[in-house]
This record gives sequence, C-alpha cells and structure tokens, in this order.
Amino acid sequence: MKLVERMTTLPSNSSVIRPMKKDDWEEFRNLDEEIFPDDAVSRESFEKRVEHEGFFALEIDSKRIVGCLILSRFGDDAGHLGRIGVAPLMQKRGLGTKLMDFAFRWL
Repeated sequence: MKLVERMTTLPSNSSVIRPMKKDDWEEFRNLDEEIFPDDAVSRESFEKRVEHEGFFALEIDSKRIVGCLILSRFGDDAGHLGRIGVAPLMQKRGLGTKLMDFAFRWL
C-alpha cells in the first residue's frame, strides 16, 4: 500500500527531523518510490547512507516518515543537498520548508 493511500487523517503539529535508521528501510522505500519513481534509492545505497551522517527522516506523530533529506558536508564551508522530499499528500504544509531550514543549519 502506498504512503498516500495510508494517510487519511491530517497529522498533528508534532513533527521531528531525526537521523534515518536501518529499521526505516521499508517505510523509506515506499516514500522514496512515491516521491522519486524514476530515481528511487536502492537498498544497498540506503544501508551505506545510514552509516554516515547526513541522512534524515521527517517523522510526524512519532511514527510516520513523511519526508527525507540527504546532505553531505565538504570541509568547513561547503555542502551538498543530495535529496529532499515530502510525501505528496503532506505537501503545502510547511514540511519542505522545515527540511530546508534544517539543512541550512546542519550544513
């Protein structure tokens, strides 16, 4: 079942950006395939990313991943935004802005 099909209620304002974990693979994969159907992250790439800093999940209500963020630092004053996305039914609620604000602070 796709993430958008499972989202029938609006989330509370309780959202958190946290490091992605290996246990998040299934939920991340469903989200990533929905947001980036032609460029989904492979399991191998996911597992490599999880072991490094800069891979984040946007979670609502302490249980649903509705966004993702992949960042890389290059030295003290440069960085790269590799991926940012929010589930289609969760867009237009400021969650992408929350991810971007986080990215600027983290980088």
